[in-house]
Amino acid sequence: DTAEPLEVVVLEARTRIGGRIHTLSAAETGWTSAVGPELDIGAAWIHESHSSNPLTKIVEFLNLGTVWTDDEFLDVYTCPSENTTCTVLSDLNERWADYEELRSAAALKADDAGSDLSLWAAMTGLDANGLTREDPVAQFHLM
Repeated sequence: DTAEPLEVVVLEARTRIGGRIHTLSAAETGWTSAVGPELDIGAAWIHESHSSNPLTKIVEFLNLGTVWTDDEFLDVYTCPSENTTCTVLSDLNERWADYEELRSAAALKADDAGSDLSLWAAMTGLDANGLTREDPVAQFHLM
């Protein structure tokens, strides 16, 4: 091909290049109790996996298995920081319908956007019976 080379500028909002998937060494986590050589953060779930989702494509290409999470039998703990008491997010099941409503509205908003929009971005400004993306119930599902 005789096309001229492209000059590209990569803009990144974080202090590192990359997306949701990120591997940290124990030292990088800042947790004094961390053990083991590495910790993978992000991409624990592929929410509402769609064929255009890059992670879905990778999982399918590599023939990796996926497991449905049964949210009815989970105890979810919120821990504000390392040295604080963790508490059970007791209203998780009771607020599930609100989360589903919020997620459905976000999916419609993302479809209307006409481009790849993260669930977090699609939930911006949405509210389902007082549940927003900042609520701990939504945060659990957005992890």
